Amino acid sequence: MILAALMLMMSWGALLDAVDMNENDENTGALQTADVVFSASDPGHIVFGQYITSDDCTFCMNYGSPAHKKLKTDWSDKYTYVSLHSANYGDTDDAESGNVNPILAVNHLGETSGAPKTSFGDAHSGSGSYFIKGVG
Repeated sequence: MILAALMLMMSWGALLDAVDMNENDENTGALQTADVVFSASDPGHIVFGQYITSDDCTFCMNYGSPAHKKLKTDWSDKYTYVSLHSANYGDTDDAESGNVNPILAVNHLGETSGAPKTSFGDAHSGSGSYFIKGVG
């Protein structure tokens, strides 16, 4: 009987210590949260993009295309893009992508393979910071 009472008092003591420890803990407040903004800021001017994508490009379907659609949705009067869609991301300068005379859309960008890629304005590969390769 004494053993049962002793065990009961020890468990209460542990419980009281745990409650006391939580009351004295200064770091129990909630973490500050920051609102996440899922939209681009206003560029202040009209932006034109040429987007190279393909049928077999998983990164294009999962990241590149949704990013362009989101920009177009958020800034419908400020953002315009053209998708140059090829059959294979390893050969993006095919006829399916509009790379035919007189347009030669993909060759104009100086590209022959690899997707996703985006050119902003009238930039071409190697022309500076306006040509973006990849999605990140």
